[in-house]
Amino acid sequence: MIDTLRRFFWLLPRPVRKPLLWVRKLVIPSAYRRWLQSEYPAIIANKDKLAASPLPPNAPSISLITLVYNPQLRHFKQCVESVLRQTYKNFEWIIVLNAASKPLRNYLAQINDNRIKTFCPQCNVGIAMGTRLAVEQASRQWLAFLDHDDFLEPTALEAVAKAAAFKPEIEFIYTDNDHCDEVGRKHTPMLKPGPSPEYLTAINYICHFHAVKRESFFAWEPSGKETEGSQDWDLSLKALDVPSRVWHIPQILYTVRHHPGRFSLAAFHSDNSSAAIAIRKAQVCCLEGYLRRKGAQSAYKPSFRGGCYRFQFFGKVLPSVTVFSKEPCEFYPGARVRSCQSLNELVAGELQELSTPFVAWVNPQVEIQTNDWLVQAVGMLSREPSVAMVAGFISGVEGPPLCVPGSYGLCARREVSSLPGLWWVGRADVLKKILRPQVDWQTEFCSQVLENGYRLIFDPHLRAALISSSSDSVRCNTSSCNERHA
Repeated sequence: MIDTLRRFFWLLPRPVRKPLLWVRKLVIPSAYRRWLQSEYPAIIANKDKLAASPLPPNAPSISLITLVYNPQLRHFKQCVESVLRQTYKNFEWIIVLNAASKPLRNYLAQINDNRIKTFCPQCNVGIAMGTRLAVEQASRQWLAFLDHDDFLEPTALEAVAKAAAFKPEIEFIYTDNDHCDEVGRKHTPMLKPGPSPEYLTAINYICHFHAVKRESFFAWEPSGKETEGSQDWDLSLKALDVPSRVWHIPQILYTVRHHPGRFSLAAFHSDNSSAAIAIRKAQVCCLEGYLRRKGAQSAYKPSFRGGCYRFQFFGKVLPSVTVFSKEPCEFYPGARVRSCQSLNELVAGELQELSTPFVAWVNPQVEIQTNDWLVQAVGMLSREPSVAMVAGFISGVEGPPLCVPGSYGLCARREVSSLPGLWWVGRADVLKKILRPQVDWQTEFCSQVLENGYRLIFDPHLRAALISSSSDSVRCNTSSCNERHA
């Protein structure tokens, strides 16, 4: 019955079909709405232990920040209604009217709520300056950010207040989100991983909804005009300079509205528009700032590829590394290449005698396809002391693909809970301490690396192929990458 109605609906003329979208939304529930009603509550109960906790008495107050620039009135009304429906009442809402129509101003004037404070600059001051103006007017302990055409779930601010109260050491909080079309039909949930600097430097997976301590916002040097349009990413990168101060709430508490007038979406879907060029320039400024804070701006450059960014290593001084491979490393001068037929042979004999800080292993049945694989992997290890190992994509392996599926950022470096044992680059001191002969690679070794406080990174830009899977050593060392969630 539902399929028949759906086919009939799309056969209608467009002028007739458009007003019926609202009817369709009520009569024909989407697969996503059915998933939200049936499966999503169990996911929340399993992943978010704070969801069922009562609100503590020390929950902080929140300043909600919104910049308004000529939204459609019906979209803005839904935004306002979502704020006024919040179950958590200890908040203020600061609205900066960069540009607003007369009907919108009249609508705001009719709302009798002393928690709403509006400010009207004499001209459009832009996103970065408008945010700074709003924050300076804010008087609460935490700042949260809401776009003028998006909307919140009723428990959004309550979830942020709970996390901030139960985790007083936290300075930055973000949640999951989904999307909707112009008429409000929801789709495309973004179930995000925990704090991951590598993933965040590839693509802004945090985005909405996020909140930050007011004092931290100023301590992290607020974004300037050069990051206009990517100020959310800049703030998230600054927060993840210290991942332990970031907290993820695994609940869908924010909905991003897709419509043709949205600036960020226009930039995302076009490579040559002025909006896209401006956004790309701002994004590069954010990433260069991240490198500058790491003290690595001279050796690394951000490059855009496959819908996400990647830090490429251009350091002139290459650390020493021992490579166990059947092929010479022509693109890494000074690499010490040795022959080894199996991983067990490496662990039992050669590993403990190494004097180099890094070691690379390439199974004899694996053929490398990326020329600078060793340079880029060692560059990652040199920049991030907390990373124990880096591995890339391997084609020709039976079973699950060795790249992590997701809604976006398929070509992004990211933190994972396990890596394939066929091909990797790692820290020699970590491997000497943890790796033992006959160890189960995925369940024992990778778990012990994580338990010791190190991280495992999957880089899909580093590519190789399995040219033969006949040997037992290949089969026993083949395991898929599993994305690590906090």
